[in-house]
Amino acid sequence: MFRPRLALGLWLACLLAGAGMLSAALGIVVADAATLTAAGTAGGDWVSTVAAWCGLAVLGCLAAAVGAAAASASADARPYDDALTRLAASPESRVVRDGVEVLVIAGTPGLTALVDPAGRGRVLVGSEFARALGSAGFEAAVAHEVAHVRGRHTLLLRAARLTAVAFSRVPRGLHFEQAVRTLVELIADDAAVRRCGRDAVREALAVQARFAPGCSAELRAQRLYSPFYVL
Repeated sequence: MFRPRLALGLWLACLLAGAGMLSAALGIVVADAATLTAAGTAGGDWVSTVAAWCGLAVLGCLAAAVGAAAASASADARPYDDALTRLAASPESRVVRDGVEVLVIAGTPGLTALVDPAGRGRVLVGSEFARALGSAGFEAAVAHEVAHVRGRHTLLLRAARLTAVAFSRVPRGLHFEQAVRTLVELIADDAAVRRCGRDAVREALAVQARFAPGCSAELRAQRLYSPFYVL
């Protein structure tokens, strides 16, 4: 909670280590299958050959299942993403912060602030949310989202989502996604505090909690004033 960059680095190290071991296992299976096939089935080697190719088939089925689940999740989100893209085509206002375009868009009563899901590296803010924030809160919310853009957190979240899909029956897979989502929010909070101060970030989080009840905004605001909090 108080060293989110370190924690995220450790999570990603675990992911890369697991991916490396899986890749090594796949390479061994493919190499064994190719070697045994080239050697022929004499001397009872046909059992090992069949076992190697069956292992390769299982890995292929797993990859196909993960790909299908990821495609399904993307298709479910597409209507919402397309609607935001259409609204963003005629924004209420436009500003630039740290080289990142920020669009305030109308017609989205429940929208707070987020990175454009279309992947264009810009920030979208709901007009009602922007007015509720005030100037200081608006700058803090924008600084938070700009930190997501500059940190390429969207890619991390996609990787976390894919991991959760791949290991949906394994509790640690879901924990990984939840941890990454929490940690990137804390990292962005810290970036906003450095730029705008704790009070402005707390104000923005309080407004966000009103617009999106049940989110972690209140806990994140409390974290900023913990005696253990150090930037």
